Amino acid sequence: MSQTPYSEVDTDDKFPHVEKPGTASSLLRRSMWPLCILICQGFILSGAVAIFAIVKHRGQISLNFPVVDIAFVQQNPQVKNYITTLIATIISTISTYLFAQSIRHILVVALIKPIRISSLAFSMTISNGGIILNRREYKWSIVSVVMFIGTLGQTASWTTFLTPTDFTVQVALQGTDFDTTSPAFQAALPQYLNTTVNTYLTSEILSIIDSGGATRAAAVTGYPAVLDYFGFAYDVSSMGILPVVIQPNDATPPNHYTLITTNTQPIPPSINPLGYNLTMVQQGLTGNVSCQIATLSESTTPSITRQATASGSFTQWTVSTDCSGQPNSQTALSATNNTLFLLGCEATSAGQTSYVAILDGQGAYNGTWVCTIAPQIRDIIVNYSGFVYTAVDVASPIVDAGPLGFAGFYALQAAIGFGQSEFRNSIGDTMKALADQSVSDADFLQLLDAYMDGVFEFTGTAVKTRILKQIGAPTGSMQKTIAGHAFVETLGWQYKTTASIIALLPIAFTTLVSIALVGAALFINFGEALMDFDPNDPAQLMAASSTGGMVGVFKGVTEEQVNNGKKQSVQLGFNGFNALARQG
Repeated sequence: MSQTPYSEVDTDDKFPHVEKPGTASSLLRRSMWPLCILICQGFILSGAVAIFAIVKHRGQISLNFPVVDIAFVQQNPQVKNYITTLIATIISTISTYLFAQSIRHILVVALIKPIRISSLAFSMTISNGGIILNRREYKWSIVSVVMFIGTLGQTASWTTFLTPTDFTVQVALQGTDFDTTSPAFQAALPQYLNTTVNTYLTSEILSIIDSGGATRAAAVTGYPAVLDYFGFAYDVSSMGILPVVIQPNDATPPNHYTLITTNTQPIPPSINPLGYNLTMVQQGLTGNVSCQIATLSESTTPSITRQATASGSFTQWTVSTDCSGQPNSQTALSATNNTLFLLGCEATSAGQTSYVAILDGQGAYNGTWVCTIAPQIRDIIVNYSGFVYTAVDVASPIVDAGPLGFAGFYALQAAIGFGQSEFRNSIGDTMKALADQSVSDADFLQLLDAYMDGVFEFTGTAVKTRILKQIGAPTGSMQKTIAGHAFVETLGWQYKTTASIIALLPIAFTTLVSIALVGAALFINFGEALMDFDPNDPAQLMAASSTGGMVGVFKGVTEEQVNNGKKQSVQLGFNGFNALARQG
C-alpha cells in the first residue's frame, strides 16, 4: 500500500475567537475594566471628600481610639510617618494605575478610527507618567505637565490627609465660685470676719500676706515673682481668685482649698506629659492703689500726730490720725527708731468704699506717703498651666468690694503692725530691699502701689479659702456659675481652609479625569466590541504593528524619519484581529 502524505488540517480552535458585538459575554468583557475604574476611582474620591468634609464639619478630630496609644504615636514619629506614608503610597499607586488604564481605554476607543501616530505616542507617554517636551506640540506638553503634577501630588495629598498632627483642642468647662458681689455674700462676710477670718489673717499666714505684696512689687523691679499658697504657684499675684480643679460632677474635692469645675465635652488624650491648660473667668479682688509722697502734720488733711515716750533704752512711739472725729492710732516700742506705721480712714463716695492710708516711716524707712485704696471686685482671666497666671478682664464691670475690701485693709495693717519689732520692721525691710536693688526704673511709689495691691489681692484668695474650708462649696444665692476652657494638646486631624483644599486638588483631579475618560469612552463606543489591546505593552504594540499594515510607515530611526512617520494615521483592527494598520 502506498504511503499517501497528508497535511494537518487547520481547525477553528487555532484562530482567535472574535465575539460578536451585542452578546452578553462581549458586553461583560467590554464593561468590566471601565466599571472597575469608575467604581475604584469613585470610591477613592468619595473617601477623600468624606475625610475632607468630616474634618471640615468637626473642625478638629482627635486620635482618640482605644487601640491607639497616643503617647506611643507621639514618641515614635517615624512609625507614624511610615504607616501613613505607606497607606498614602498604596492608595495613590492604585489611583495612578487606574488613571493609566483609563487613558489606555480611551486610546483603544480612539484607535477604532484613524488617529495620528504622534497622538498615540503622546497619550502613551502621559499614561506612563511621563512629560512631553516638544516645542512643536506645546499643547501636548502642557497637558503632560498638568497630568504629571496632578498624579505626582496624590501621595503628598493622601499623606497630608492621613497623617495626624499636633494641635490644641478647646474643651468647654463649667464650674461654681463664690459670688462675692451677691447681697447674700456681702451680708454674711462680716460674720465670717468676726469669727474666724480675722483670726486667720493675723496668724502664721502673715508671712504669706507679706509674700503676696513682695511678689507683686518684685515683678515691678523685674525679679522672678511666684507666690505659693496651698499647692498653687501664682505668677506675680493670685488676684483674689479661688483656684479650681477639674473633677467629675459627683466627685469629692481633693482638698478643702479648691473649687470643682467640670468639662461639658469629652477631653481627648493629651500628648503633654504635664496634662492640659485651663482658662477660666473667675471673680477676683484688686486693690486699685495710688500712693503719693506727702508732708503731714497735725494741721494737714489728712493729719498725723507723732508722740515719743522714752523708757530706758527703748522709745514708745504712738502715731495717730483723725478719721472724721474718730482717732486711729498705732503704737510700737523701738530701740532703734526704725519704725513703720500704717493708719487709715474709710470713706464712701458714689457707692464706692475707699481707704485713705498713711504710711509713716522713721529711721531706716524715713518718709511719709498717702495712699488712696479703692478695692474692687473684677472678673479675672485665670490660666492654669503649671503656674497660675492671672489678669484683669478689662471689659468686666467694676463692683465695690465692700467687706472684702475691708478684709484687705485689715490684713495690710496687720502685716505692717505685726512686722514691727524692737529693732526693725519686716515689711519696711522688704520694701527697702526691693528699692535698693531695683533692676528697673521703677521708683519707690510704684513699688509701694504694687506691694499694697499684692496684699489686697492675696487677701481675697485667703478669705475665700478660709470660708470654703468653713462652709464648703458655695450654694444658693452665694453661688456663681463660672465658665472657661481646657486647652488640650493632642494628635489628630484639623481643618485648615487653604491647606486642606490644596491637598484635595491632586486627588480630585486624577480621579475625576479617570472617570471622565472612561465615561467618554463608554458613551462614544458602548455598542462596539473592544479588543484586548494595551498600547502600553511593548509586546502587544509590536504584535499589532507586525500583524497589521505598518510596513513602510517609518523609513528609519533618525529624528527626522521618526517625526515624518508620526504624521501618519493608524487604526486598530485588521481582519478582525488586534492589529494596527496605516490609514490614508
